[in-house]
Amino acid sequence: MWDLLTQLYKRFGLWALLGVALVFGAVWWLTDINAQPCEKVSVFFGFIEYNKACNPPPPTPPIDVTTECQELQQLLEQKHGNYDKLKQLVYELQAQVKEGNLDAQTELQKSTKRLKELQNQIHDLAAQQQIKCPGQ
Repeated sequence: MWDLLTQLYKRFGLWALLGVALVFGAVWWLTDINAQPCEKVSVFFGFIEYNKACNPPPPTPPIDVTTECQELQQLLEQKHGNYDKLKQLVYELQAQVKEGNLDAQTELQKSTKRLKELQNQIHDLAAQQQIKCPGQ
């Protein structure tokens, strides 16, 4: 092997050695890339053999149910607060519509729609809380 490299250097110079090294590295790299984790890798007809490293999946952090339940409770309380404010606004807009305020009519329709959406969100959050936090 050493004689071959010496002859290549004498005939073609440093570029030949760099080319051989590049081809050698490329073949090894392609073989390694195509091998599955934990699989035996054989390069150049068994001249180089090794087992490719196994990549274990990253550990999943434990789920803190208490924190998740607290977050659901806080979100639920926030939605209830928003619901109460929006409900008060709807009452005020209804009073304005009865007085003949036409601008309040469109705002009343929008607010009523938002109120229904918020009510659905509260219902969904309460259901999630019952599933994930049965003791609360």
